Amino acid sequence: RQALTRFPDLLVIGPMHRSAEPERGQGVRRIGREYGVQFVLDGAVRKRGQTLRLTAKLSDAASSANLWGQTFDYSLEKTSIQEIEDAVVGQVAATIGDAHGVIHRSLNKEISVQRTDSLSDYEAVLRFYHYFRVFTPQAMVDAVEALEKTLQRDPDHALAAAMLGDLLAARYQFGYEDSEAVLERIEELGRRAVALSPNLQLAQFTMGTVYYFRFQRTLFLAAFERALRINPNHCFHVASIAFHLSMAGEWERALKLTDKAIRLNPHHPGWYHLVPFMNAYRQGEYDLALIEARRFNTPAFHWDPLIRAASLGQLDRREEA
Repeated sequence: RQALTRFPDLLVIGPMHRSAEPERGQGVRRIGREYGVQFVLDGAVRKRGQTLRLTAKLSDAASSANLWGQTFDYSLEKTSIQEIEDAVVGQVAATIGDAHGVIHRSLNKEISVQRTDSLSDYEAVLRFYHYFRVFTPQAMVDAVEALEKTLQRDPDHALAAAMLGDLLAARYQFGYEDSEAVLERIEELGRRAVALSPNLQLAQFTMGTVYYFRFQRTLFLAAFERALRINPNHCFHVASIAFHLSMAGEWERALKLTDKAIRLNPHHPGWYHLVPFMNAYRQGEYDLALIEARRFNTPAFHWDPLIRAASLGQLDRREEA
């Protein structure tokens, strides 16, 4: 539960009282009604000899549909209880709570056809994550518009301020808008978010990108480390930080963080492979770079054909490039 509460866009309720547990006749739909929740996470622990088996599943409270489930087996002779707990908690939290996790993928299907002028604050948050899933110009426009309207309704919405700052930072980074005025707006939004919610991970990350763009190395490294401490299981931010660290030459740290993000959430988007691609490319390992470039797999984003073409060119496969 504590690991899931670190995701600011999730409201976590529970654990349930023993009298409300499903094995006493309480089904998923009834739990959803009584607790007012959209998703129900439950599981079980069984011990057989020196083997510990843990199962976890996430269900939709309205339909009782099983959205995700996984079984974990550990040897108590080789692994301590604390190590097991840390591993399972990290895996479950990342798989269901991450920006590209089960919950957000499920919710994004519901808002994909809605107009931005009718979206709630939470749906505006989902627009933000949707952009970083597809990287299309229209998704960027929709996300910015929805978050601007959220801030007009509630100027003290820390998460919306941080998200808008991060989206504008993406515009600045990709060269769509690279004026000093844009950078100043990003900084204003980041500082507002940090002031409103110092322990908001994205607020620290947004300020880190401001320092990054201003070449203030000590400050951006410190901001990113603070962000990682706030929620080490939010793979979306872990992978984003890894990218910026790689651009600063912190390759060993960047590769470890990327590997962690990919390992924790099997539903990660293709851009998580950008750091491994760049690392292979810079070392002249172009066959490996091409493998990672193909894993990027985000057709609507210009970096997808760009990094494949670069790898093919270095392999002297010029016609394909």
